[in-house]
Amino acid sequence: MFVPSLHRNWNGSSDTRLHFGGLKSLYFSIDFAFRVGYGKSSDDFEDQSMRAKWANTLPRWPPHSIEGRTYELSHLHPFRYPLLLPERPNHAAREVEIRVAFSAHTFTSGCLISEVPDYHYSTGPRDLRKFCPTRYEFSKMLPDVARSLDNRKCFFTDRNNYFVVELPGALPAGFEYWIFFDVRGVAEPDAVLLFIQSAYAGDTRKSPYGRRREKVRFRMLVSKALEGRRTKRPP
Repeated sequence: MFVPSLHRNWNGSSDTRLHFGGLKSLYFSIDFAFRVGYGKSSDDFEDQSMRAKWANTLPRWPPHSIEGRTYELSHLHPFRYPLLLPERPNHAAREVEIRVAFSAHTFTSGCLISEVPDYHYSTGPRDLRKFCPTRYEFSKMLPDVARSLDNRKCFFTDRNNYFVVELPGALPAGFEYWIFFDVRGVAEPDAVLLFIQSAYAGDTRKSPYGRRREKVRFRMLVSKALEGRRTKRPP
């Protein structure tokens, strides 16, 4: 059984800042990944011209090695899939390309400087990160979650992002797997970026559990993103 590591997620840690902080910080890890040379796996050092242009600015996490074991992270490389938005008043049906990218927060946890952070996953002194085997194992379900968001219940957080809930069998009673994400428009008119910002086992006695009464459809988030607008949380 994987034991969730939760002691830093809700006491002002970098995780809390990412999940509920300003929108600029939500996308900082994508920019950081490429400034430090990350964003490519060990088998992906081909010429950039050979890669699809849409994925050139998205992180591709290389394998992580620790204590003689290598953790493959290719399941968290960018991918895309089509989503059909049905016809609605004043809007014809249209197919949208969902481009998916993953933050390092999906397989790392916040840590102290004394715990020897993995600096290539850390975006600054207030966001020190360390590879987390527990989060890594749970992250293997994230691609399937991303592909099926239109069939899932999505919820508002306290700020400007959203989350869904999973219940893996490895979790003890009183815990859920929370997956935080945002949806943004891109330069192309029929595509959006779905950025999985973080994912971890959360204690149901703590926020954002109480926000689950405020639901939103994923297709609504996509429609608003295509228009360059945000879906507002109910008052």
